Amino acid sequence: MFTNQASTCAAPKMRHTKAVAVATLIPVVAGAAVAVSTPAQAADSHQSPQTRAASSAAQAKKMRALKVKRSDVFVVGDSLTVGSKQSIRSGLKRQTRSVAVNAQVGRYTPAGISLLRSGQAKRAEVWVVALGTNDGPNAGIAKKNVRKVMKMAGKRQVVWLTIVRPGKYDRVNTALKQMDRRYSNLTVADWAQVVKKNKRLLSGDRVHMTAYGYKVRGKYVAQTVVNVAGR
Repeated sequence: MFTNQASTCAAPKMRHTKAVAVATLIPVVAGAAVAVSTPAQAADSHQSPQTRAASSAAQAKKMRALKVKRSDVFVVGDSLTVGSKQSIRSGLKRQTRSVAVNAQVGRYTPAGISLLRSGQAKRAEVWVVALGTNDGPNAGIAKKNVRKVMKMAGKRQVVWLTIVRPGKYDRVNTALKQMDRRYSNLTVADWAQVVKKNKRLLSGDRVHMTAYGYKVRGKYVAQTVVNVAGR
């Protein structure tokens, strides 16, 4: 918004003047006027479509980065987040305004969801839900949990990670992806697919990560948050 400041020697006011956003009107004769482009507009008119597109893309990228920088992030998880929290914080501390990680070994999804009512969670614009590994492979309950979280989230962006565990957890991951299509502010991050492509991430129990795996998981969560927060 621009504000007008009065000068010490104000020029006489003209009647029936009108501000024009795109061009400056210069009177020629009574009742007639011609439009004169500003220097910036003249320069822009000589740019190629490719140059204008590149400029627009650069501006959009800058605006996304600014939006991320103004975002507070809240991460709730279980033992997998205990192992990756340092990597998550490292990946987000300079990108976002703040990041809070609440993780506990053996945490079930309902217990984690209850923490989304905390003050830290309420102040955050982005939630990361890294839960479900300690739950049973029940797709119906997984959908119910997602609906509950999305109702609590309101307009917040929510990132939800898929599950890696022996058993019938593919059905849970499928259910999560179905819910992803239902909510525009829900992003299901397919961690299971990442692990499938790189078995070195998993430890011997095929649930927890290796030291390398926890670093990769943390970076994956951080990058997903940056992509989501910039929308």
